[in-house]
Amino acid sequence: MKSLFLFPVIYFGLAFTNFNAVAEKEVLIRIHKESELTISGSTNINKFKCGYKVDKIEQPIIVTYERTEKALVFHQTVLELDNNCFDCGSRPINRDFKVLVKSEKYPSILLELDRVLQKEGISADVLAEIQIAGITKPYKVPVTIIALEDNTFNVSGTLKLNISDFKLKPPKKVFGLIEVDDTIEIGFKLLLKSV
Repeated sequence: MKSLFLFPVIYFGLAFTNFNAVAEKEVLIRIHKESELTISGSTNINKFKCGYKVDKIEQPIIVTYERTEKALVFHQTVLELDNNCFDCGSRPINRDFKVLVKSEKYPSILLELDRVLQKEGISADVLAEIQIAGITKPYKVPVTIIALEDNTFNVSGTLKLNISDFKLKPPKKVFGLIEVDDTIEIGFKLLLKSV
């Protein structure tokens, strides 16, 4: 199963990339079980955090990209995040999350990678389109890549987005007294290994 964890998968390739060369590459990546991906936000009375079940990603992932002088360019790389793999800490919040992202009609969040732009040192930007509930929006996400031992990389970053951009209306609780804020944050700390 492909997932949003693939979102930063190719970033680690920057560590091996000679940006003066142009060639199509194929990378096989395994996501370590200690990786984390969360969606967090707040209401007018408290905060919430939904964590993705990393253990559901069992197979290594193949990603194909092309190197240019300034970027890694992807070819039809569409990634999928199964809404059922989020755990928000309780059944009612899990149910509300699925209602929020319209899981009955759109069971997955989709991400189409466009390109990765190398910055200074361990920093990079990814240009991608995210589709939630059938609506697609472009984003530029800053990431940090740290090389570890044994072809393993720690990739981390955050993305803030407005749920209203996707025409999402969170369920209101207690006769409308509890309301979810418009801004949510996607955070990831991923251990990626080439195999």
